[in-house]
Amino acid sequence: YIYIKDGNIIITAGDDGIHGTTETLIAGGSVTVNQSYEALESDIVNIAGGTLSLVAEDDGINGKSQVKISGGETNINAGGDGIDSNGTVNVSGGVTYVSGSTQDMNSAFDYDTSATITGGIFVATGTTGMAENFTSATQGSILVSVGNQSAGSTVTVTDSSGNVIVSYTPSKAYNSVLVSASSLKK
Repeated sequence: YIYIKDGNIIITAGDDGIHGTTETLIAGGSVTVNQSYEALESDIVNIAGGTLSLVAEDDGINGKSQVKISGGETNINAGGDGIDSNGTVNVSGGVTYVSGSTQDMNSAFDYDTSATITGGIFVATGTTGMAENFTSATQGSILVSVGNQSAGSTVTVTDSSGNVIVSYTPSKAYNSVLVSASSLKK
């Protein structure tokens, strides 16, 4: 079990940045993983607060059974899946940005059972090959193919008056975008 409440943690790893066996709970502080194979891995990954910057050759976050995000700000740059759960994903708050893989065999957002969003801002860019949307959402959620976009090409979603709802600049090329936000309306 890993519990991070506060502080400033900077990690450069040849394997996993943070690896918990049962649950990894991040409730505050600043966590930076500059280099890793998988940045954050545990049976249950629970992000309730803090500021996370995660760089991984493979998965940014790997929850062997569940990924929960209820707070904080998480930025993921992953060579494999951005967020990968072998079970469920539950997003109820926070701000999450994912710059996922440029290969179709990986996804910016990947789960095996179901994915629910009830709050927060969530933006994931990657490829269309294995792209997934949330299975259940109480707020607006869209998955769109946007054609080939270069690294640094900004994703911006506005309302009908031109007010910015979400804006994110991925670090890698992409052709698929998943966006969910409470102010996103049909």
